[in-house]
Amino acid sequence: MKVVIDPGHGAPDPGARGRISNEADINLDVALELAKVLGGFGIVAPLTRTGQWRIYRDNRNLDLSARPAMANRLNADAFISIHCNGAAAPHANGFEIYTTPGQNNSDKLATAIFEAWGRAFLTQRKRTDFQDGDPDKEANLKVLREARCPACLIELGFITNPTEERFLLDKKNQHAMAIAIAEGIKTFLRGC
Repeated sequence: MKVVIDPGHGAPDPGARGRISNEADINLDVALELAKVLGGFGIVAPLTRTGQWRIYRDNRNLDLSARPAMANRLNADAFISIHCNGAAAPHANGFEIYTTPGQNNSDKLATAIFEAWGRAFLTQRKRTDFQDGDPDKEANLKVLREARCPACLIELGFITNPTEERFLLDKKNQHAMAIAIAEGIKTFLRGC
């Protein structure tokens, strides 16, 4: 099995900014940890970036297409894009997971990850949209839309919320996040 992990953003784009950190850095830390955990499960987990820089430094549009293109080229079984949320209101908080509009295997992947995350982080708010019967939110995001395999985008928490920023930066929490996401992926892949 093969799962492509996409640490969102990357220099020169820091993503959302917290008081003391940038989203791109946290995304990469969690993605690297997730790749290790998946490797321990025997799942090959290449990353779209392993360093500070995004794929196409000077072209955001090309960069966004290159990420799912890697999953397509590698015939991945799933594509996971890792992000941190941001908002003007510092009290905004919670975990979210996105798929594209409509029902397909991406929804099953997102639900499996959502459920594993819920078991791992009981007290964290889960921001959901059950209008179509499952907890994922839907958006026509390029990195998801262009993937030919089940794909979801995870918002780990709000980097602009001081409490969640500390949570996101904690290495033990990053490891626990990776385990939760990996457990959800493993559950999904078992059902394929």
